[in-house]
Amino acid sequence: MESIETIKTQVKQVLEYSQEIPVCRLDQLFQDWKKNKQKFLSTMKSTIYVVDTPVTFELDNESKSDKINEFIDWVCSEYGRDMAEFFIANSDGIFDNKLIHAWHSFPAGMKLSKVLMKEFGPDAEQARQKLSMVIQSNKVTGRLCLSVHPLDYLSASENTHGWRSCHALDGEYRAGNLSYMVDDCTIMAYLKSEEDTKLPHFPESVPWNDKKWRCYFYVDNLNGIIYAARQYPFHTDTGLQMVADLFRKFHFFDDNYEREWNQRVDDNIRYGWRPSDEDKQLPHKYFKHWGIRGETVINNIPFYFDQTKVIVGTDATRRVVPMDSYIETHSDACCFNDVICSHTYSPWMMVYRYDQDYMPLGVRKKLVVGGPCMCVTCGRHPFKDSDTFQCTECDVSDYEDEDESENEDASETFADIQPATAPSSLWNLWI
Repeated sequence: MESIETIKTQVKQVLEYSQEIPVCRLDQLFQDWKKNKQKFLSTMKSTIYVVDTPVTFELDNESKSDKINEFIDWVCSEYGRDMAEFFIANSDGIFDNKLIHAWHSFPAGMKLSKVLMKEFGPDAEQARQKLSMVIQSNKVTGRLCLSVHPLDYLSASENTHGWRSCHALDGEYRAGNLSYMVDDCTIMAYLKSEEDTKLPHFPESVPWNDKKWRCYFYVDNLNGIIYAARQYPFHTDTGLQMVADLFRKFHFFDDNYEREWNQRVDDNIRYGWRPSDEDKQLPHKYFKHWGIRGETVINNIPFYFDQTKVIVGTDATRRVVPMDSYIETHSDACCFNDVICSHTYSPWMMVYRYDQDYMPLGVRKKLVVGGPCMCVTCGRHPFKDSDTFQCTECDVSDYEDEDESENEDASETFADIQPATAPSSLWNLWI
């Protein structure tokens, strides 16, 4: 494992370069990181665990549909309606590069790219190249990693693969990277390219891994639950399953879990159970899609939830309760917690400690995600704004030059959002 001083120097270089801060003071930041990430560091024996062989992720159906729609929108904008209708008619065959329905004189089954060039001529070459990129994006290959390395938190949305999020180092939640870095529950999984590279907001002196896919995970050992935040830039069930296997490999970073499991096995043996070697192994647990947000149908009744909910309980006692009764964001953290804050993501969870495959009806204590961080300039006062790593005293940004019209636009935007209605008996909504 790299020395902490080496990592601190690299983080210092990245922050000074990307945020144009003359001098960074990071002693307190790294003390908090080392203390709070200790369970991950001691179990993995490193800041990063890298799977030995490359793995391949395949997009889920929703992600495929999104890419197809984006491609067809681009085709319509660049080439017009005729070519767009060609792809719309054969949208089910885009990822297989296959003509699904006969098109003029071309029979079904031909290569879509070949028909494209014959039908629309040499001018369609750019569309063919774009089609090829879409087809290749269906499966993504790289090295799967688990990490609590500080540079991975900083590079959460820094890459050369054409995607970003609000946690990019020029994003509105950039400071949240450090909030995740210093809490005691957030670990990152990602799929990286084979070679390190110069990332957009990293200096040449700090080449780093190039993330093709990544996801934050919030590990709640007290209640035996792991939450998956939103995946970027696409959702993959395959990736979640592979990460679940890695968590199992490391006993879910829970010191008590293996002991408790072995005790249950021993107790059952005393009562006459004769397990095979496979039966004695830690059970295979995977992420389930128990989160609900937006429009959904329960028992043939449509609902709209403007707050993230979670399905809990057994078949006999199943109901829907607010997600924030299980997990919350630290009041002084600057991160964007997708599990409870996103308007577009309905979360996936894994309950690993219990034999039952459902969310518990309640938890002993809510998981707190993110943590407070000291200003990287003075190192004495916490920073409060999500788009800066500095406290108010040290931030030299000229706020007076901000365009007041931006605030007016924001007000109008929020005014357009209508409050959703929900049944008064929501807390006891049985499904």
